[in-house]
Amino acid sequence: MTECLFQYDRLYLNAAYHEPDEHRHLLSHIIVGVSQRIRCSVNHYEFEADGVCIDSDVLHPFDWEIEYKDIDENEFMINIRKCGFIAYAEKFDAKGILPGICAVDYIVAYYMKNGFHRTKTLGYGDDCCDCRYALNGSCSLKPGKGQK
Repeated sequence: MTECLFQYDRLYLNAAYHEPDEHRHLLSHIIVGVSQRIRCSVNHYEFEADGVCIDSDVLHPFDWEIEYKDIDENEFMINIRKCGFIAYAEKFDAKGILPGICAVDYIVAYYMKNGFHRTKTLGYGDDCCDCRYALNGSCSLKPGKGQK
């Protein structure tokens, strides 16, 4: 499904996913200025335009780079190689939110009654976040021993 989002001065069209193996913002984006030209930054190239189309292989600076793998009908895992929260925190000198923001995964899984387990996080300086989810499962409200 393609979604359309209106903001005060721009129109944003977001094309549907096509089941990618790796979520790298694999969407084609069309952004159109409504009342004025928009300032754009794509791959560190800045310009003004009436509108812009962003190809599907462009990774937004605050996006996540994720490897996804099905385990079975109930479980899947993702390895997060690049974290949008970390990029945002680094840009705005807010690294104090790390690794605390990572605990949100446990809180969401707990209240959604999903299983969740992780032994590494980028927020703690590891090479990835190794997240394992169970659609039907349980999770403690905070990380247990050996979990991050």
